[in-house]
Amino acid sequence: MIWNPSLNGNVKTIPDVWWFGYISIFGFGYKYAYVSQNCMVLMLNDMHNDDYKVVYAYYGDNNGDEYVVLVYSFMLGSWKRSDRGFSSGFVYPRIAVFVSGSLNWCSNNNLDDSDWNWNIISFNLTTETTKAIALPSHEHGAAICVGESRGLLFAGFHLKRQMEVWVMNEFGVEESWTKLVCISNLPVHHPLPRISENTAYMALCNVKLAIVHVSENGDILMMVGHQLKLHRPNARRGKNFNIPLL
Repeated sequence: MIWNPSLNGNVKTIPDVWWFGYISIFGFGYKYAYVSQNCMVLMLNDMHNDDYKVVYAYYGDNNGDEYVVLVYSFMLGSWKRSDRGFSSGFVYPRIAVFVSGSLNWCSNNNLDDSDWNWNIISFNLTTETTKAIALPSHEHGAAICVGESRGLLFAGFHLKRQMEVWVMNEFGVEESWTKLVCISNLPVHHPLPRISENTAYMALCNVKLAIVHVSENGDILMMVGHQLKLHRPNARRGKNFNIPLL
């Protein structure tokens, strides 16, 4: 179901397309129209391009080594299967981060070994194709999260009590990753005793980490474990604040 609070709380029910899979992920966003003459990206509000899409991807025994990707178009009012899926493995978060017409997840194809080389899987809602985007080279990073704020893609890398926060200034351009800050004195949120370093363990850490919002003045609101934290690098008194949860 899609709820639009700006239209008198209008709720739209879309046809169910649920398929069982070991891993299921979702996304919702707006389709952009690409203008090839000057390589600019425009949002066109005409009947041919104004379209919102829901994406449901799942992975199971019958899929081979790829996620099956299903796309619902609000303009057409129907689901269709994308011609191309993407490589199987662990994908996080379940609800994609929408930036610049693309849905983005963190992905790691290796679920068993000590492989900590994650990247971003980006699904373009206009072309309905997937590409990998490299994460920045970071110093602190056992748990990883990605988030959107002010139309930009952010990445956080948490290890022990520190987290690096990076921003991609130009979406899709890996060279535009810029380190904003390394935040210290954060809580340790590892859900289990760290016996072995593997992707499955890291996945549990990822679930408890999120970048909620990054303001223009540098304030960063984040979720670490069960705590909501506000980092204010330019504040005169104090930098990290705990926000109580109801």
